[in-house]
Amino acid sequence: MFVEVDVMAEIKIHRFPNKDLTVFAVIGALRLAELKTAVDEFYSGKFTLNTMWDLREADISAIEVGEVKEILDYSMEYLKRREGGRSAILVSTDVNYGMGRVFDTFVELSSSPVENNVFRDYEEAMAWFEPPMTGN
Repeated sequence: MFVEVDVMAEIKIHRFPNKDLTVFAVIGALRLAELKTAVDEFYSGKFTLNTMWDLREADISAIEVGEVKEILDYSMEYLKRREGGRSAILVSTDVNYGMGRVFDTFVELSSSPVENNVFRDYEEAMAWFEPPMTGN
């Protein structure tokens, strides 16, 4: 007998006050409902201007392309509170990178008030949140 078990992802939250950044480190199988819950919880408290979704240990295979657009639509009202902020997606596989780029394209088409980017390298992603250097 075969029994399918719906395993939820674990989402660990790390804050970097010096970058005004919250990192959501996702481990395991991620579903749309879990994303929505994490977004709601993030905005229900003191939220940061910048976010990063670390999907290097996540399985996002259950999320379909239409759901990628749905999460952006769901988040759009919230994103207005973070105008001028940045959101990064950090991935380790080609499939997740492709899905991240799909999300990035939807962000660009939606005129989001938050800049989005997809990275494969943690250090590069963290450096993206550094303030730009100014000349004298």
